[in-house]
Amino acid sequence: MSNAKEILTNLEFEVQLGLMLKINFASITDISSQSEFDIRADGGNNDRMFFSPKPRRMPDRIVFNKGVSTGMDARVMSWLTPGLVIEGVMINVKQDGIMQKVLYIDEGIVSRISFSNLDALRGE
Repeated sequence: MSNAKEILTNLEFEVQLGLMLKINFASITDISSQSEFDIRADGGNNDRMFFSPKPRRMPDRIVFNKGVSTGMDARVMSWLTPGLVIEGVMINVKQDGIMQKVLYIDEGIVSRISFSNLDALRGE
């Protein structure tokens, strides 16, 4: 049980968008992929089903939450706009600064960017 606890603490998620922009995120959700299939029974072969892939109607989705970028990357973030196609998205999962896992996405499109409220009284 202690090994599982060690794996789940002190994690950071560094996301590299394209070649130049790196952003750290507090959480990344909706990491999944799915395919759609037609299912049919064929003629006299009713004892088994046949699956044929359907063209995809919706892309897979991934949500990055609470991102922080500093230095030059923060200035470059201004080019992130809805509709932007990004080739090569690499998610580096680090624990205590040591690389644990790398997830790679060939291509993505920015569909929405939102920011939290700015509140100087609450330090946000």
